[in-house]
Amino acid sequence: MDFDETQASAPSGTDLAAAARLQLSFEQAPVGLLCLDPDGRIVRVNERVCQLLELDEAALLGRHYRQCLADGDDAQITAGQAQLLAEPGRPQRHEVRLLGHGGRPHWVQLTRYAIVDGAGRPSSQVWWVSDIAQRRQLKNMLQLSNRALAACSNGVLITDASDPGHPIMYANPAFCGMTGYTLAEVMGRNCRFLQNGESEQAGVAALRAALRRNQPAHVVLRNFRKDGTAFWNELLVSPVPDEDGRIGHYVGILNDVTALKE
Repeated sequence: MDFDETQASAPSGTDLAAAARLQLSFEQAPVGLLCLDPDGRIVRVNERVCQLLELDEAALLGRHYRQCLADGDDAQITAGQAQLLAEPGRPQRHEVRLLGHGGRPHWVQLTRYAIVDGAGRPSSQVWWVSDIAQRRQLKNMLQLSNRALAACSNGVLITDASDPGHPIMYANPAFCGMTGYTLAEVMGRNCRFLQNGESEQAGVAALRAALRRNQPAHVVLRNFRKDGTAFWNELLVSPVPDEDGRIGHYVGILNDVTALKE
């Protein structure tokens, strides 16, 4: 009986169905997917990547990854390329900017790994791409807020409202300069240590009453620096609610009004 090699090597219906399912999985994946050859050129891309970058498939196929990354971001990818191919299946993770329509950068979380062929040689790379623009924007805003607090000329304190002792969680440099205490010396302490025992002041009672009602307060207190010298402190305290509306922290703004008081 003759043996038809052509028929023997032809893909079966099961193979074709499996290939079709694989294609659908690639296209319908909840994250962006890129396939690259071992040299780093894009050979396949799914619709989610095209939507993210506002580019069609033809604009991405055949491009080298260095052409798709913002200046400076390609260095970390290139640095790990040899190790990626030498250790197939072991993922590498990066936060990089992919260039989209008009060269606009898009922050993404990139997870990539290499795949080998039947002979064990690296045959391709798979890149998983997740949009992290909002996360990066939040991170940038937090960094900006920290810099703004650090640069503020008024003393700034943040305390933990969930703890009955209202321990200090943050103090900016202006507070440390005003009081003479270092950040390490004030962290975890209640602000009343600045009163040095003078807790019967009218402003203290008003402040405590406002805190019990979770309301803002504006008082003037006689406080003491680390070296024992007294100063008059104009204090504004505001409650900070969390996402559920519960008061999680208090922010205090301190202003030395000794000269004005005198």
